[in-house]
Amino acid sequence: MIDALSPEMRELIARILLIILTVLLLWGARRIFFHLLLLPMENLLERRNFPAVDAIHAVVATMSRYLIFALGVTIIAQIAGVSAMRNIYVERLTGTFIILAIFVSAYQAIEVLAVSSTHLFRLTGLHIEDKLLPYIRTGLKLIVISLTIVLIVQEWGFNVAGLVAGLGLGGLAFSLAAQDTIGNLFGFSTIVGDRPFTVGDFIQTSDVSGIVEHVGLRSTRVRQDGFGVITVPNGTLANSPILRLHRRRVDLLIGVTYNTTDAQIETVVEKLREMLRNRDHVEKHSIDVYFVGFGASSLDIMVRCFITLRDWQAFMRERETINLEVMRIVRGNGLSFAFPSRSLYIE
Repeated sequence: MIDALSPEMRELIARILLIILTVLLLWGARRIFFHLLLLPMENLLERRNFPAVDAIHAVVATMSRYLIFALGVTIIAQIAGVSAMRNIYVERLTGTFIILAIFVSAYQAIEVLAVSSTHLFRLTGLHIEDKLLPYIRTGLKLIVISLTIVLIVQEWGFNVAGLVAGLGLGGLAFSLAAQDTIGNLFGFSTIVGDRPFTVGDFIQTSDVSGIVEHVGLRSTRVRQDGFGVITVPNGTLANSPILRLHRRRVDLLIGVTYNTTDAQIETVVEKLREMLRNRDHVEKHSIDVYFVGFGASSLDIMVRCFITLRDWQAFMRERETINLEVMRIVRGNGLSFAFPSRSLYIE
């Protein structure tokens, strides 16, 4: 039956069978190819004590899939006897698959390897805060996407440099129109990178003072007492001197009467220190309680400490509680608060 076929038909059938066999062999060899790529990567990650070695499997699977496609296209084109003119497109298609193998895998690797600052430190030795990682991942992904597009376009014979030059004038007009937005984005990166404040801090600048409620890409929202929420562009905020009050001070000067004994003052001073040390929201190393001097109408005891509560109302409640405790301690030990007085002697 085969002998009855023309030589051209027999050649066509042989090519089709070889193509089918090639596809089957490549499909069967994909696991071998996968493990050949995976083994050195696993060894590298294990040497650096990377905690999630299994997570790299998806990245290697993507790379091996595209490389198999590239190899398959090349072999099938040779079997099919593609003409020299059409072979150019085969080479471009093969190059496209190789580019995709590298950059799609890199895109996935960014998500897998930069999961946390701990992972990134074990791979690169760089200390980066967790809150910066989403922005770093986004920036790296944009770079990968841009390079992928540029290389594929260049692979298919387009003049990338000429395209960029042609867009130069439009890009200049766009950059001028978007300079405020770009300034705000750079301001956001400064706020996130330098951390002059965080959400919940009380800040004060020349234009605004209040509690930071939200830090966005374009602006930051600050709640002012009695004035609602103010939205400040990040570019303006990043260029302003910022006073950050991450803790608040309690400063009291207690005056007791002159008939107070030295033993009573020592007792009250020690009990005030003990009371502050037992407060959860008082910084222990900031506690200062001393008998500081002799006033015109009183013996003066200084009480100073810092409260770690950043919310204004919570701070005022804590301060009120401390003031009440001070009154109880002073009066509970038989002392009286002094008030300005003047003695008049008549002869």
